[in-house]
Parts: sequence; C-alpha cells; structure tokens
Amino acid sequence: MGICLIVGNGFDLDLGMNTSYKTFYNECLANHPSQSLLANYVHKNLEIKYWFNLEECLLEYAQKVDINAMTEEQINDDIDFFSEMEKLIDNFVFKKSIEPLHRMHGSMAEELIIALSKGTELNHLFTFNYSDIGELSRRMGYILPKDKITYVHLDSKKQAILGIRKNIADIPVKYRKLIKGWHEYYKPNDIENILAKCDEIIIFGLSFGKIDFVYFEDFFKSLETSIPENKHISIITKDYSAKLQILNNLEDMKVDTEIVTKKVQFFYSDESFNDEAWQELKRRISYNADEEFKQFAETIGY
Repeated sequence: MGICLIVGNGFDLDLGMNTSYKTFYNECLANHPSQSLLANYVHKNLEIKYWFNLEECLLEYAQKVDINAMTEEQINDDIDFFSEMEKLIDNFVFKKSIEPLHRMHGSMAEELIIALSKGTELNHLFTFNYSDIGELSRRMGYILPKDKITYVHLDSKKQAILGIRKNIADIPVKYRKLIKGWHEYYKPNDIENILAKCDEIIIFGLSFGKIDFVYFEDFFKSLETSIPENKHISIITKDYSAKLQILNNLEDMKVDTEIVTKKVQFFYSDESFNDEAWQELKRRISYNADEEFKQFAETIGY
C-alpha cells in the first residue's frame, strides 16, 4: 500500500535547480589543480555527461588501474582527489541551493511536492540527488515528512557519498574507499522491499545507470510476471530523447524493455502537463489524501 516517489537529478533540474553534472564540471572540476592519474582519467573521459556516468568512470578506473605500476604517492593522490570531489560536490550543491530557482515552464516536480505535502499516503521518498529535498521543499513553502525521506547519496551528516557499487573482488584493496558502502557514514536503504509493497510508484528524473541499477533489478524482473491491477508505475523524464536513453540503459542491464513500455506509464516533464494520464495520476494521489483525512475525521468524530 501507499506511494513511493524516487527522484534523480532530473527532478532538481525540473524545479529550476541547476545541479547537472555538466554545470558541476564546468564550475568546480574543470580547473581543479589535481594532477592525479584519476583526475586526468576523469578529465579525458568525454563520455561523462551525467552524474551516473561519473560513477561509471570511477568504476572503470578502479577495475583497470595497475597497482604494481604505480607509486604509493600516485595512489594517495588518487584517493585524495576522490575525497576532494565529494567536498566539491557539497560546496557546489550548497551554492545552488541558495540561488534563485529558474523554472522556464510549469514544474511537474513542484506539482508532486505540492500533492505529497498535503498528507497523502506517502510511504517513502528516495532521492538519489546530492541536494536536500526536505530543505528544498521548505524553501518553496511546502513540508514533506522527514521520516519518509531516504537520501541514497547523502550520509547521516547530509554530506555527499560519491562512489561505486561492485563486488570488492574487482577492486584493488587500496581503491576500495571508492565503494559507497565503505563510506564512514553510509546508511543502507530498503528500496527493493518498498517497491514491492507500494501500489503507486513514481520515478522522476532517474536514468538508471548501471552503478545504481542493483536497487531496481528485482523490481524490473517483477514486471515480467503479472502485477496487481491497482499497482501504478510511472516514470517521468524530460522528453522522448530522455526516454530512449532510459530504455537503452535498461537494455544494457538485460531488462525486457518491451514489457517496460507496456507496464510503465511514461510522462515528459517538458510537455505532459495537460495529459489526461497525468491528471489521473494526480487525482489518485489526491484521493489517497482525501481518504486519509476522512479516516482521521472519523476518529475524532468530525
């Protein structure tokens, strides 16, 4: 039962918060003075366009690195640069969090925040962003329940967790600090079980890169079997081109995308505002809120 909202960088961008990887690279990383081998590898990797590409680049480097051909100083420089990137991300997101929001059109992300702040049956909100969605919503004048929010890429101190998820056997011992689960303040989450239990799943602005796909593998496999009629699955992305990118990423993960397109409702944040399906989704969320209020009113004899 309940609603599960999962958000990625596209959610922040739709709200007008310019936290794209491209912006981060141009403003923070491009002129970073580190001469480490890892820094050079990141700078030369022209395939990095999104945040998930950065983590894939880190994984690729950690699997390729030849420890025996490196000095201890070179290894330490790599680890220092990795730690510095996390600090740069924290500073970058803080800076963007206090800048004015630049929404070029109506925001579907804001419509969801409005709906979910009204006491809907929100079971959980998972954010893969480095921003604080709770603080962002308060800044916009809405309150989301803190106890329902899990920050996948922030630690218990609300600091960035950058890194990879992979069998540690693939990673040299001295580079295992790059593994997310080894972060000092890493908090495990329960996305897989929540996805299985909720009957309204909304995924907004997530590209399903291979590093974080482990969270969704069982969920997409479950689509190959019958799902309850009252279970609704929606993916909100920028436009048709972004949808194709998602489908390509899922294909790379051996997901049957034909089944995905049959069982998942796609919305485009740039153009789906007036779609009847989008209006219906909002009505379902509002219905949950109305039912919750009715139950509360009955308990107090209203």
